[in-house]
Amino acid sequence: EQGKLSVVSITSDHFPHDNSRLFQYTIYFVYLSIFEWIFQIFLYNPVNIFFNLSMSTILASEIRQKYLDFFKSKNHAVIPSSPLVPENDPSVLFNTAGMQPLVPYLLGEPHPLGKRLADVQKCVRTGDIDDVGDDTHCTFFEMLGNWSLGDYFKDESIKMSWEFLTSKQWLGLNPDQLTVTVYLDDDEAANIWHDEIGLPTSRIER
Repeated sequence: EQGKLSVVSITSDHFPHDNSRLFQYTIYFVYLSIFEWIFQIFLYNPVNIFFNLSMSTILASEIRQKYLDFFKSKNHAVIPSSPLVPENDPSVLFNTAGMQPLVPYLLGEPHPLGKRLADVQKCVRTGDIDDVGDDTHCTFFEMLGNWSLGDYFKDESIKMSWEFLTSKQWLGLNPDQLTVTVYLDDDEAANIWHDEIGLPTSRIER
């Protein structure tokens, strides 16, 4: 909808654990299209320009730091970004996603810093380089990720993300300007957003 931010929630449980149980992990990637949001505010809601000008600005570096500080407060160990060129993965030229350097741990190998991790991973993608320059394609970017290596799952992940986005202590975004997405058949996540967070179904996209 016009003037709203998008939150992308991705969850999976199909990685096997060492003891043959399903190894659960959670990828929670928050995509904040700040420039698109501001553009929509001014383009579609000109009567609100005066009020939006009074909003405090925030730098990308501040968003990154707030993200890491938030998950550190939730007992996540903050890990550094891996190099753009993978150290032990000959299958790709560059790290292309936040999860890529963590694949061994998502597959069951214990991480030395525990089961809760957070990072800002530098990534490069060239597969769609001919499309770079429009509103949705880029080459170099950073992925903000919080990782649960068999610890929490959808319920806690969703609640933490909502707190980070809407709490005045963190980003303090207006809840009425947020829309979330879930997988087409993920009724569990949709129910958490609706029943526990309180989002109307009109703002839960599949």
